[in-house]
Amino acid sequence: YDQGNISFFSYSNISLLQRVRHSVSISDMEIFNGNLLTIAKDSNQINFWNVSNWVNYHNISFLPANSWGLKIKLLDSNYLAVALSDFSIRIFDLSTSTETKLLNGHTSHIRSLEYISASSRLLSGSEDLTLRVWNPYDSNNNLLQTHTLTRVPVAILYL
Repeated sequence: YDQGNISFFSYSNISLLQRVRHSVSISDMEIFNGNLLTIAKDSNQINFWNVSNWVNYHNISFLPANSWGLKIKLLDSNYLAVALSDFSIRIFDLSTSTETKLLNGHTSHIRSLEYISASSRLLSGSEDLTLRVWNPYDSNNNLLQTHTLTRVPVAILYL
């Protein structure tokens, strides 16, 4: 996905199925209930696309308006984590399109998010050279651990 174009290919025969034009460059995407969620650089909204007809059918705007989304990660069928350019992570309830939680702690851009459903933990890696472990559902103590890294994490993979 470059320059706002999202290309979808058939896995079985490696043929182009569809190309969708987004208004600005995409910074991340996720599949949710057979639909595509995208978050764009220089945009403060999450876009929902119906992949059967490629229509943008819903958007969720977030604050602060001068920030933009870097990464998104589905936590389960109801919640979405969004890493923003203001170094925060916002949790959204997808059924109501509302922000339910704000996670602060990073001091630079978040480059990776991963969710571990078995333990309900959200992992975030940042340019501040930390890996943070969060409980996105706890109303009191969301930050569980901080690990210092020697390099910026570009991806987190849980095995």
